[in-house]
Amino acid sequence: MALVQAAAHHYGMKELAEHLNKAPSTLYAELNQAGGYKIGAKDFFKTINKTGDFSALKALLGDMGWALYPLPSSKQKLPPTQSSLICLLAIANKECSESFGVTLSVLEDGEVTKNEAVKGSNECSEAIDSLVQLKAQFDAIKRG
Repeated sequence: MALVQAAAHHYGMKELAEHLNKAPSTLYAELNQAGGYKIGAKDFFKTINKTGDFSALKALLGDMGWALYPLPSSKQKLPPTQSSLICLLAIANKECSESFGVTLSVLEDGEVTKNEAVKGSNECSEAIDSLVQLKAQFDAIKRG
């Protein structure tokens, strides 16, 4: 809940409450779970979407063994050419190699610290993002 609170405070409680059609005091109570108030799933997703801060959703999904990654924007009208695939493949190869390298270095001493886990997770995210972009290019070719 702390991540949603931070996103709401950073965005602006008054503006967010207005977007959710509720009083700022009600939103504040929901985010702090005061007096039995709790934010509902619909408002949780509206808050994430409005603030643009998906860290709370990423954390929630991560706790359940799932991951959240943005898809490349459909506004990106890159021609699905062989050269663009080669470029994306090179980027994915670099990112995956870095991710594997960090993982191997983290495992050297047989113990993974919290900082090492954060670094490994970030590297994995970058690798997955690059693979998602490569997949999107293949999907564009499939669609014709």
